[in-house]
Amino acid sequence: MKDLLNLEASSNRPTIYAIGFQEVNPILSSSDTNENLWTISLINTFEKYDYELLAKKSIHGSFVIIFIAKSESSNVQLVEGRSVRTGFFGIFGNKGGNAIRFNFKGTSLCFVGAHFHAGDEELKKRIVDYREINNKVVFDNPDTKRIINHDLVFWFGDLNFRIDDYSAEEINDIVKTESTSVTVGKLMQKDQLKKSMKEGLVFDDYFEGRPNFRPTYKFKFGTDDYNLERKPAFTDRILYRARSSIIVQQLNYDSNESFKISDHKPVYAMFSIS
Repeated sequence: MKDLLNLEASSNRPTIYAIGFQEVNPILSSSDTNENLWTISLINTFEKYDYELLAKKSIHGSFVIIFIAKSESSNVQLVEGRSVRTGFFGIFGNKGGNAIRFNFKGTSLCFVGAHFHAGDEELKKRIVDYREINNKVVFDNPDTKRIINHDLVFWFGDLNFRIDDYSAEEINDIVKTESTSVTVGKLMQKDQLKKSMKEGLVFDDYFEGRPNFRPTYKFKFGTDDYNLERKPAFTDRILYRARSSIIVQQLNYDSNESFKISDHKPVYAMFSIS
């Protein structure tokens, strides 16, 4: 875990870590055992590197957790969290979003971890998921009641957007025969999220760095091989939105290929903000 989080690089550790999890608990179980185990493991790991837990927000099986360097924790104010369910009429299920906001050195930040509807043909539901979370999250702070009122916003998680036109076998062949750069270039032309953003349907004024990884779903457990019962896709994404007065430099955008305990590969990105 410490390698995935870049905690060993003492000269280049971020001040703030925002981490999102989806489907850590079985959908039909009321137990939060897996979520609690992940939380305890993260707290224990970060504590060794002089970070402290800033906030956590969860709905069944999905959560956002934020850590901050202890040396900077006094610069944080007005921490709030909200959750919105979008599955099963907002009553039950593991689809939805968790949002955490706070002020850091006078800048308002909001982190939204989301899990949208699955399925190649469910694009409209994913668009509704985004809009529902974006509209229903309301904070107490009068200056930043809505997500879009913040100076800097990050969305991340299993957004579940798929790749149109290609078959599972065709996508797999592209991944196997082309470089990562060529693979990303070809597949992003058919990516539902990219197309929906261009059409103004989701994530207005948000940016996404160029992925440096192959599709992160769906893998056979314990392997690096795709399960071709589903079309491989870039389901796991990170996007951001910033006021014009804030300079955002995205330092990387990659996935961890060594992670084999899920049918997804986790993605990560590092940002420099000034």
